[in-house]
This record gives sequence, structure tokens and C-alpha cells, in this order.
Amino acid sequence: MKKFMFLILCLVVCAKCMAPPPVDPETYLSQFVITVYVKPAVMIIDNKLAAFIKKESNNGLFMVNEAEGAHGYLQIRQVMIDDVNRICKLRNIEKQFTLEDAHDLRQSCQIWSIIQNYYNPSYDLHTAALVWNGRGSDGHGNKEYWEDLKQIYARICS
Repeated sequence: MKKFMFLILCLVVCAKCMAPPPVDPETYLSQFVITVYVKPAVMIIDNKLAAFIKKESNNGLFMVNEAEGAHGYLQIRQVMIDDVNRICKLRNIEKQFTLEDAHDLRQSCQIWSIIQNYYNPSYDLHTAALVWNGRGSDGHGNKEYWEDLKQIYARICS
């Protein structure tokens, strides 16, 4: 009888200690505008930037693409670092970035902001995609990239 009661007690305790069913992080996170608290300021990641972070690195799960030399949350390459540093000099922004900065979310967002403000002052999603992923040989960019990005953005906004 004692063994039976012990077994029942173990089953009850184990039943209450079981983890909840897994949640799809994309579905869960898409409900929110992401706010990142970084000392000394608060950094707001808007839905467009959040879509690019999801598209480029799956929210930071894939931080390095060795084949393309892309790094960080936004898969930044050395050519982008060179360009943002050139823009900083043109605009008298006293900041110079390195490729290692791509692994820091705050630095990546600063790079994004400087590049988008320079090439895409209207902050249009399609233009942002062309600026970030390239225009391609036909000048219209990678259609597959654009379609995927639109779907991610729509999920985040819904």
C-alpha cells in the first residue's frame, strides 16, 4: 500500500512539474514591438527593423555566415562597415565601426539607422530591402528575399 501511495504521489508531483507545451518563438515574439534597454538609453526596434533581424539572423540564432562573411543580428559585411564609416565622415558623426560591432545589437541598430537615413530617408520597406540586400543585376533586388521579408513584416505587424 505504501508503494502504491508513493507511486500516486510521484505521478501527481510529476504531472504538476511538467513544462508547458513549446511555443513557436516567431508567433510569440511577433506580438510585440521589441524594446531593448541599453545603458544609458532605451533603444526602440521598430517593426521594420525587427523584420530584418528575423530575416537576416533568425533573431540572433545565426550570427555568422562564413560563406558570405556576414556577421551579427543584421548579417553585416565588411563592405557595409566601410560604407557606414564613409557616411559617418561625410556627416561629421564621430563614430567608426568595426565588423565586430555587428555582434552587438545596439551597434548593429546604429549601423542600420545611419545607412537607412542616408540611402532611404523615407524609410520605405522595399527601399530598405534594396539598400540592405542589394539591388541585383536587374535593379529590382532579390525577389525571393523581398517576398520573404514582406511575409515576416506582415506577421510582425498583425
